[in-house]
Parts: sequence; structure tokens; C-alpha cells
Amino acid sequence: MSYTWSDNAPVLGDMSPQEAAARLRSLGDEKTATELEALEIRAHSSRGIMGVASPSSSLKHLWQWWDTDCPWKNTGHEIGYITSEHPAERAQTIVSAREIEPDTTLKGKKLKITLDRFFIVAYPGGITHRILLKFFTRNQVRRTPEDIHFNMICRARDGEAANINGSPIFIGLSTGNQGIVLGCESVKVADKRDEAFLGFLDSDVFKAGLHLVSTIQPAVSLIASAAYHITKTVVDQKTNAKVQEFEMGLDFSKIPSNYKLAAGSYLVVQIAKEGQSSWDWNDWRYQNGQVVRKDSPRFLLPYNYFIFGISLGE
Repeated sequence: MSYTWSDNAPVLGDMSPQEAAARLRSLGDEKTATELEALEIRAHSSRGIMGVASPSSSLKHLWQWWDTDCPWKNTGHEIGYITSEHPAERAQTIVSAREIEPDTTLKGKKLKITLDRFFIVAYPGGITHRILLKFFTRNQVRRTPEDIHFNMICRARDGEAANINGSPIFIGLSTGNQGIVLGCESVKVADKRDEAFLGFLDSDVFKAGLHLVSTIQPAVSLIASAAYHITKTVVDQKTNAKVQEFEMGLDFSKIPSNYKLAAGSYLVVQIAKEGQSSWDWNDWRYQNGQVVRKDSPRFLLPYNYFIFGISLGE
């Protein structure tokens, strides 16, 4: 899926097997690249024997054929909301963000958006990762939506959370009467020159988040433009790879299919698109900073995920 704010570069899971194999090899993942190439050869052979390209042998279905457990190949996302009905309890329930009651008292208010957790079960190219994040939103200023982009850099290892905890992204975001939109994309950075170039994002200025006000600010517009072009430049390098891209539209409607806006914690899980229809948040709980299986708390959620915090804040 392509979003209006996106750089239109595909995530790994949307690439053709040839493209993905080449990108994975440049990331240093020779084993996975070889597996994909072999899978493509088998698919071509199958089509040649059958004489037709059946749906099961179509190259676009190769990712579904490939049963290797790589969470980063998933291109679907489900959005949950961590309830706070009983905050004193050790484990908190998670519900779909479509099922919560929108908080209409937030209309026209200023919000603070934070990245509270980014947990990586597995990303491509080794077990240690440097990841560029780009966030997008629209600030409602004088009835004119202002498109805002902001970058963040983080480090993580497979099976661990990134080195962030409650990091501010947008402060003073105006909701208007419709709600908010929050977009995010993540890029695995393996190019050494890009790693050095992006070092400035580790400064305290960027770690403090982007402060927004009720008027259009030239400085913010400049930062937003730079963030967009920085991410596009990095993701276009063949030694880097976009892994995730998603958008949350949170509103005040009663429409069942819409995600609702309320203060609290939103959980975004990277799963296979084919599994979205059967996804059940009742199987999972939020406990001690982790997302765990309800019936077996020692079993962690086996998918990459983000947790965003939304609260009132100038």
C-alpha cells in the first residue's frame, strides 16, 4: 500500500523475490537471499510443467509459499489499544482500536505523541540493527492541515526492544474536529556512510521531539521537508532496506471499521496480511512492559511491534 506521505519505495515484503534477494544480499543475509532465489526457480519450473501460471505458482505468492519464519517479511499491521480500566492489575487487556470509545473531549486539543516501545523480534541483515524511523502527521493549523515529517534513529538487536522509552515525537499536535493521522516507516540502515551521516539524529535537539504550535512555522516546515528527503535518500540506497510502513487514522466517529482516538497506548503489530482477518487481541496481554500470550505469560508476542503513547500536551 502506498500512502500520500510515503516515498513510494516498497517494503521488503512487497518486493519481487529477485529484488528482495538482491537487497538481502547487500544487507549481508546471503542465506535468506539464496533461499528466495531457489524458491523462485522452483516456481518457474512448476509453471513450466503445468503450462499455465496458476495462482499458487504466481511469483506474487512466493512470500506465502516461503514458510521461513521471518517477521520482517509481513506487510500487514493490526492496531490495538491497551486498556487502563484496572491499571493496578499486573496484566492489562488489549482490544482493537476499532472497539474503543472515542474521547470527544480531545477535539481541538493539543496532543503529545510518544514512541514508548519498539520491539524487534527479527529484522533482516544480522542480529544487530541501526534503524531510521520516519513519522508523519498533519497539524491542524488555522483550518489548513500542515504535513509534518520527523526522523528518529535507534539501535536494537533481534529479540530486544530498541534503545528508546517514551521518546517524544510530536508535541502540541492539533487534533481539529476530525482526529489525527500518524504514519510510520522503518528503514534498516546498513550503509556505513549513511550511518555516519545520520549521527546528527542522536543529538538532544532531535531526541526532544518536534514542537508544534497553532500557526505555520517555517522552521518546522524545513525540518519536515528535510526528514522526507533524508528518508528517501537512505531508503533508495541498495545497502539499506525499508522494512515496515503503516498509517493510523484515529477519529471520533462511531463507525465500527474506523480506529478511534483516545488518550492511552496504541499497539501496532506487524503481521501477515492473510492473518489479519483471524487476528484476536484476546489472545494477548500487556504485562511488565511486554506483550505476552494470555494463557502462557512466558510466551512473548512473536511479531515486531510499536507502542505509541497519546496524551494531552502543549
